[in-house]
Amino acid sequence: MFFILAVVTKRLKWPNFVEALSSSASIAAIIFMIILGGKLFGTFLTRSRIPYELSDYIVNLDVSPFMIIMIILLIYTVMGFLMDEQVILVIMTLIMYPIVFDPGYDPIWFGVLPTLMLFPGLMTPPVRVVSPVVSSVTKIHSEQVFRYQVTFWITLVIGAVLVSAFPQIVLFLPNLMY
Repeated sequence: MFFILAVVTKRLKWPNFVEALSSSASIAAIIFMIILGGKLFGTFLTRSRIPYELSDYIVNLDVSPFMIIMIILLIYTVMGFLMDEQVILVIMTLIMYPIVFDPGYDPIWFGVLPTLMLFPGLMTPPVRVVSPVVSSVTKIHSEQVFRYQVTFWITLVIGAVLVSAFPQIVLFLPNLMY
């Protein structure tokens, strides 16, 4: 609909259209390569039995299931500072799901936790550019932006601990559906 409107009102010029198609194709190719890499890594992990061995090791640790979840969240947070979030979710879910599923945690609940713990990495360079964009748009020095982000980081950690301790916070709406 918008495409037809843009053509009829002559707001869409041929060079802009070609550039938009090229950009869309590049982004689609990148996403496809990430998913393909995740699938290949998943095949490697399945054949090497690394997730199962890691799962057995962590499940047999002499710590509480809550502490295991805290260790997993720490791993996700550190990785969020170093890698792109989508790649982490594709790769690490293959490794962490058996670890979380064995003690009987809900998969929906676990789907929320890694996403929550990857947000600090979304705000922090070098991988993400949210902070520099905020700094340039608001004309605030980047050091000051980082100081303000500490509040968000603390809030995310408190939220993750609350969601870890009380899974009902996340599962309330899904439980209403089933």
